[in-house]
Amino acid sequence: DVWWDTALETGQTFDEKIQGALEQAKAVIVVWSKESVKSDWVRAESSVGRERGILVPVMIQPVNIPVPFNLLHTADLIGWSGDRSHPGYVDVVKQVKKLAGKQHVKPLKPPPREPPEKPPPPNGPM
Repeated sequence: DVWWDTALETGQTFDEKIQGALEQAKAVIVVWSKESVKSDWVRAESSVGRERGILVPVMIQPVNIPVPFNLLHTADLIGWSGDRSHPGYVDVVKQVKKLAGKQHVKPLKPPPREPPEKPPPPNGPM
């Protein structure tokens, strides 16, 4: 299944639906373009995919990919016309299939908990 934020319905909360989709995803594809590199949403969603080890980066326009995403190998689909034998496309499909077949994908890290309070010291000998 593919989930795209255009699947949001009227009245749904963006952040909750996107967070839920990211938690369930076995692969997150980020498409780097002149517009996406400027988007805080794209960077945030990509961060989740990167932290979980399921990010599949693709470049469709020549851009400077933001740090730390520029450390990852990115499929080059600049000028891609839909040819399924294109090396960049083959690379993306191969990686998505690999991730989709994984039985265990890293979950999102739970928020850090505050340490429990220490019990008070005993008032005398036991």
